[in-house]
Amino acid sequence: MNCRVCNFPLPQGANVCPRCGTYTAPNANDPTYISTPPPYAPVQPPPSTRYGSDPYSDSAAQPPNPYYGQAPAPYMPPPIQPQAPAPRPNRGKTIGLVVGIGLLVVVLLCGGTLFLIARAGPSSSDQTSNATPTLQPTATPTPTPDPSKNPYPPNVGTLVLNDPLLDNTKGYGWDTRSLKVNNNSNDVISSSFSGSAYHVSRTQAGAIFRGPTAPDLVFSNVAFEAKLTVTKGTGAGLVFRVDPQTDKGYFFGIGILGNYVLDTFDFTTTDAAKEYVVLRKGSNTAAITRGVNQSNVVAIVANGTTLSLYVNHQLIDSVQDSTYASGRLGIMVVSDSGGSDVAVTNARAWRLP
Repeated sequence: MNCRVCNFPLPQGANVCPRCGTYTAPNANDPTYISTPPPYAPVQPPPSTRYGSDPYSDSAAQPPNPYYGQAPAPYMPPPIQPQAPAPRPNRGKTIGLVVGIGLLVVVLLCGGTLFLIARAGPSSSDQTSNATPTLQPTATPTPTPDPSKNPYPPNVGTLVLNDPLLDNTKGYGWDTRSLKVNNNSNDVISSSFSGSAYHVSRTQAGAIFRGPTAPDLVFSNVAFEAKLTVTKGTGAGLVFRVDPQTDKGYFFGIGILGNYVLDTFDFTTTDAAKEYVVLRKGSNTAAITRGVNQSNVVAIVANGTTLSLYVNHQLIDSVQDSTYASGRLGIMVVSDSGGSDVAVTNARAWRLP
């Protein structure tokens, strides 16, 4: 017996076609063929909950199911389409990618390490083991001047006077008397040690000189220097080749304005024109420190008829003169008006051959 729908041969005793699922009976005369309802009785669909068509519903565009109220159509499973196998990963590219990433990590780590090393600098052990010692230039010590050596040309001579002038204990016999000028009690000249210096002063305008009285301090050729600080007055300086009996000699003085003068003096004459005879005068503000209470190292070199003048170890002038041949040394202070005072320290003298 065959199926009445698909004509498929039915197995013995089958009530349903194994091919299309149609209910059947062993034979056409079987009363169950008519009285037994098919297993796929029509099913009424549920009432719709939609009001109006839904343009976005897939069911609105689908045709009604032709199988509502009738047996389902024979089921034919769709043919199975062979699927292409998933592409196998390219091992060469994968290995290359892994190796590249590994190298990048190594480079980054090494670069970071080198950066940290560069920022941190070499370790103390590296500096100790690898650092090249830097040779520091050795400063050449400035030799201390030998006080016994004559610093002025001709740079020879015997040191015969070396006194810081703190007091009168060196045996040079610096004059410390006080005298009235022409018995005028208002015009007094004096010299004394005070404030670690030898002071020569006068209470009124004029000049006065004082110096060491030791008998062996009489010179013909001599280099003589002293540090002078004018505390009052217009100037001060050195006297040399002074005759102690007649008060005649040479005077080299500097002024507080930076001027200088070299002259001969004679305090015994009544001729004012002969009291001071100027041999050389001028100004040298580069060598002379100007002003009151300013110190200058003043020096004279008398060698034969050549008289050379120095201030702060700089030669400022020179002259040839033979008016006086020998005599004593001393300090002179000068004032054009009012009183005067000079503080003297570090007096030195060298007898020249």
